[in-house]
Amino acid sequence: MAKIAFGGGVSQASGKIGGTVYSRNKGGAYFKNWVVPTNPSTTKQQAQRNLLSLKSAAWRDLTQEQRTAWQTYADNNPILDRLGNSIILTGAQAYIKINVNRTNAGDAAAQTTPPGAASFTANIIDLSASLTCDISSEFLRIPLGAGAAADQIIATHCSLPVSAGVSNTNSNMRLIEMHTITAGEVTAEYYDIFDEYVAYIGSLAGKAGFRINAACQEYDEGTFSTSAKVTGTIET
Repeated sequence: MAKIAFGGGVSQASGKIGGTVYSRNKGGAYFKNWVVPTNPSTTKQQAQRNLLSLKSAAWRDLTQEQRTAWQTYADNNPILDRLGNSIILTGAQAYIKINVNRTNAGDAAAQTTPPGAASFTANIIDLSASLTCDISSEFLRIPLGAGAAADQIIATHCSLPVSAGVSNTNSNMRLIEMHTITAGEVTAEYYDIFDEYVAYIGSLAGKAGFRINAACQEYDEGTFSTSAKVTGTIET
């Protein structure tokens, strides 16, 4: 893998150009040959692809007034791309993005209507604590913070088990669960996603000493908060 230094008016690049993929990690910018990715086509992946198709089809059934409302929403709510640049989605893109999130979160909001302004809570996840995972006792606990309350919804992404020395797991993070916090979990100060993690990742046999990274985002009004990240080592 070659490292590169940009110049001539180009400061950074991300994505594929021809047969070359440009990216960046903690060591700086780099590029590599593009390789056709594997497509395991898991049940969750198929469900998300079907959901995208359904939302795309539903956009075509909106009235012109509704489409205009979505374009207004998109114009007023730019997002950041992979390079950190602010971009404005089309009305259709905003509609699909928001309503896929709504469906995944079990949000009963009318999908023809753009969302209001999201409100996120500080300290839902305890960033001073570690996630804890024990194979024999079958738990994978995400530590809750002082801001946690019942009925908050958290999208929980976790890495595959990695060696303890691996720090960058961005490429293997998986959405394990859209978790709705209960009052009992607030009291316990954690929620457990062991069953969901094993169902998605597979058996943890032989993984003692490996590490799991988690990135947790609160859901509100079709959008997600900035990730709160915790990590921990798998125990036996």
